[in-house]
Amino acid sequence: MRAAGVGLGAWGAHRALPALTQLLRGAARARALWYAYGALQVLWGWRLFLPRTDARAIADQLTLEHVVPLASLAERVDAFSALHVLQQFLFYLPLGSMLAVWPLRLRGRWAHLWPGVWLSVVIELGHIFIVDRTFDVTNALVACAGLGIGWIIVRRSGFAPYGEALAPLVAR
Repeated sequence: MRAAGVGLGAWGAHRALPALTQLLRGAARARALWYAYGALQVLWGWRLFLPRTDARAIADQLTLEHVVPLASLAERVDAFSALHVLQQFLFYLPLGSMLAVWPLRLRGRWAHLWPGVWLSVVIELGHIFIVDRTFDVTNALVACAGLGIGWIIVRRSGFAPYGEALAPLVAR
């Protein structure tokens, strides 16, 4: 299945990518990439999409262990926990890199990173209402660290913002 998926993806990219690169230029391409990557993050973060309907189960997600940073990882010392932190960090690193050169907005304090911060917070809050997902504020903090490091790496490499990805949507 993986080989078929890779093959199908390569075939689709070969057929659609030339037209797509001509259609999406500048801020429109950055906007499309932001929306696609954000949708991918939501799909991954909320996978299984089974709503939690039991009020007690929802309330159990709001304990002190879930809102104290690193509390859930302190009692688990295994490779899975380390890989989970690394996964969360690496999923948001490209988003921070992209927001460094194509922020949604240029004005305002932290305007370049707020969209990624809000995305990570919304995804993590959604875990409260999804079966087999666990709310943990640590995940949102690690995601924000990935955003920040991605942004810093790109900016320290000498890249500057090209423009606002949402600028063409707003009449000036």
